[in-house]
Amino acid sequence: MPEIRISLSEYEFELLKKVKGKRTWKELLVSLARNREQLLINEINELFFKLKSLDPENHEFYEIMRVSLIAFIKDQRNTAMKMLRKTIDLLSKS
Repeated sequence: MPEIRISLSEYEFELLKKVKGKRTWKELLVSLARNREQLLINEINELFFKLKSLDPENHEFYEIMRVSLIAFIKDQRNTAMKMLRKTIDLLSKS
């Protein structure tokens, strides 16, 4: 099983301990990864919402790309590839 070992100053350790609270160190680290994923998804959703409102004629293209990116971030490669194939199909019809 992988392990993480780092050296911290007393100040850094106390700072992290406050953030950790009652969670385990593992729970804290995993929550950081989840928060990053959710932050990326929120940014993607906001961007594509703006694109759809500015260019409603290409709504379908933007939606396919949005879903592709989110699937990629969530490590759902098959879904991402499926959506990218839809993008190619959509572009070939144009």
